Amino acid sequence: MNSINNKGVFESQLSFSPEAMRQEYLEIYLFGNKNYYIMSQGIDYGYMVCYGLLLYLINKRWAKKLEEIPDQITRKIMQPWIHKFEIFSFVCLFAPIFDAVENYFILKMAIRSPTPFPDWWALTHSSFALLKWIILFGNIILYLLMRFKLYLTKKRTTTNSKGNERKEKSQKMIQGKEQSKGQEET
Repeated sequence: MNSINNKGVFESQLSFSPEAMRQEYLEIYLFGNKNYYIMSQGIDYGYMVCYGLLLYLINKRWAKKLEEIPDQITRKIMQPWIHKFEIFSFVCLFAPIFDAVENYFILKMAIRSPTPFPDWWALTHSSFALLKWIILFGNIILYLLMRFKLYLTKKRTTTNSKGNERKEKSQKMIQGKEQSKGQEET
């Protein structure tokens, strides 16, 4: 589809324009291989299962890694993020479902081409594509925010622990000097 009319993935999937979609499928019919295009959409269903499971497992893994943080203070600070990844592991399972509905309408429009299809097919297609991309980009944003929060938390706890170590050393030095003064006086 994109190689025929030089549209990008987002422009094509998120056009929300029945006229643009009709033109796109007409170009596939006239200049492309409609049967090959339809077959490739069918193959895409296998890809959906793979990326859906992968996202689920990755989010579960991130939640588990956060639970295994040895530093109790950092783990406590990151506790809400564990919950977010647990929830998002299930939310990510909706991305392939939305993708499947999107592909269903792609197939309907491609099979119907060159005969015009109802406007609502194109609008439904774009709506489910939008939901899919929101989840996929949401997952990336969630991960980046978690990494940034973890970085700041570790930096702060490291800085605090170094400050505490310095404070303890200073107190020991002061105590050592006081003890040595006390021994000199006696």
